[in-house]
Amino acid sequence: MLSGRSSRRCCRSPNTDGRREKHPRREIVNAILYAVRSGCPWRYLPADLPPWQTVYWYSPAGKKPV
Repeated sequence: MLSGRSSRRCCRSPNTDGRREKHPRREIVNAILYAVRSGCPWRYLPADLPPWQTVYWYSPAGKKPV
């Protein structure tokens, strides 16, 4: 299980414009962990998880190198 600190580092910060999140942060973390543990491609995430584009955007792999 991820500690609070490490989960903050791996996920982008929440939006600040007042909109509610479309997909709960916990489900996004679950999807990232599923992809890492199973080794499946992003596009083959199960349908009960958020869309692969959303999960990829929140994952460290979706961030551009500085």
